[in-house]
Amino acid sequence: MAKKTKIMKSSKILGLILLALVLFSTSCTKSEESPIEENIDGTYLQFSTTTGNEQNDIVLYSNWVKTEFPQSSNSGSVQWHLPYIPNELLNLDQDVVLIFAKRNHLFQLPMTAPTSNEHYTTDFGKYAKGVLASIRVYAFNWQTEPLNDIFFGANTEAMFRVVIVPGQKMFELSATNSNTIESFTYEELASRFNIPDGL
Repeated sequence: MAKKTKIMKSSKILGLILLALVLFSTSCTKSEESPIEENIDGTYLQFSTTTGNEQNDIVLYSNWVKTEFPQSSNSGSVQWHLPYIPNELLNLDQDVVLIFAKRNHLFQLPMTAPTSNEHYTTDFGKYAKGVLASIRVYAFNWQTEPLNDIFFGANTEAMFRVVIVPGQKMFELSATNSNTIESFTYEELASRFNIPDGL
């Protein structure tokens, strides 16, 4: 009987150890699914829709978002995430998505700012909460040079806007126009689709 009791106790202990290992493994998996998301506050970009000059021309444009880039950095590269884009508003496989910057003039990203010796790139990642649009600034020699005066830094009051053109609109425009949406300036895009709030 004592031997049987000892075996039962050992089985219970082994079961508890296995349960603890499963719980630990699950918690680690959850935290590793989307590490970028852990540093995002979960806010979303606000979008409006507008109708263009031709039938069924509909695009979405976000509110202007104030820059959160620092004015300078000891690093040669800094990344900033815009608020989430709801998944139901953007299909990365079909839609054209553009990011514009505003600082006295309007700029389309990616871009180079020669006066500040900087490159700006964009990236999009889909997560459970939505699509994250990221903007990264690099110094020309980012491995050795810090970012001394970021062109779209906090003191410049620069702002950013996301414009989404549904994929089907891309095909329609390509059939009638040799220029693709990606080559449009902000002014051309705003005129074509009646987007307000330029400069």
